[in-house]
Formats: sequence, structure tokens, C-alpha cells
Amino acid sequence: MQVPTSEQIEISTNDGLMPATLAVPLLARGAVVVVQEAFGVTPHSESICHRLASVGWPAVAPSLFHRQGSPVGPVRLSAAHRDCANAAAPWLGLYADLDKSIPADDVELLRAAAATAVVPSEVVRYPDAEHGFNCDDRTAVYNATAGTDAWQRTLAWLDQFIPPVPG
Repeated sequence: MQVPTSEQIEISTNDGLMPATLAVPLLARGAVVVVQEAFGVTPHSESICHRLASVGWPAVAPSLFHRQGSPVGPVRLSAAHRDCANAAAPWLGLYADLDKSIPADDVELLRAAAATAVVPSEVVRYPDAEHGFNCDDRTAVYNATAGTDAWQRTLAWLDQFIPPVPG
């Protein structure tokens, strides 16, 4: 395990500077963008960056809604159903069956659409997990079994589909 460095950075955009958390290992294997939660870049998002960097993956968590703040609202997969069949890169989706904002039926529609994708894709459902099951900061919903499995699957996915940095 590596000891990464992490820092708060700003990324220049057409609409001004966007805050981001960047974690970098000593020896990089590729790079990962950690998409923020509905609440923005939280301490948990930052810890995911740090955890990724500690196993060799540079990671950045940009504050995507920096122009208007961090919105909170329901997550819907309906736009993803249409887009996943045309994805240009392999993708992995990890979903909780007890998630009140992402119905299992929507996840199954996504799985069916993913089956037509030209790139590798995988949809995993955790039957005993709730929304936020991987966030160990939220003890009411954290599910260690599902979270551990999701983390291991994520690392295996990255190892399989992101080529190592030459050098």
C-alpha cells in the first residue's frame, strides 16, 4: 500500500474555477475520476480518492456543480438506459436493491440496455443494501459486506480495463 499525497486544487473551466480534491500515489497505474455525491464532494468522496491513490490509482473528485452549489435530489436512471448501449468505455454499475431513489426495475432496464453495449459492462445488485451502502460515514446505511464487495469489484475492474502508465 502506498502513502499518497492529496490536495485541494482548482480546475479552470469556461465558467470559472472548479474546486476538486486530487490524490496522487508515488507510482501511478492510470487515473480515476470520482464522481461526487448529490451532496457535493464530501469527506467520503475525498476518502475514496485517498483509498484509490493508496493502491496506485491517481484520483480526482471535481465539484461538478460548483457554479450553482451542490444540489440534492432523486437519482433517475432513465437517461442512462439510452446512453449505456452507446458507451465508448467499459463501465461498472453497483446498485442497492433497497435504494428508494433507484428502483430495482430501473436497474434491470439498465442491465438489459448494457447487454447491447459494444464495450464491456457489468451491473451488480446488492439485495440487502440501501442507497449509500458504501459510505462508511453514514452508519445508518453503511453495509460492510456490500461495500467490501463493491470496492473489490471496482479495483478488479480498474485493473482489467485501465492500461498501466508506461515508464
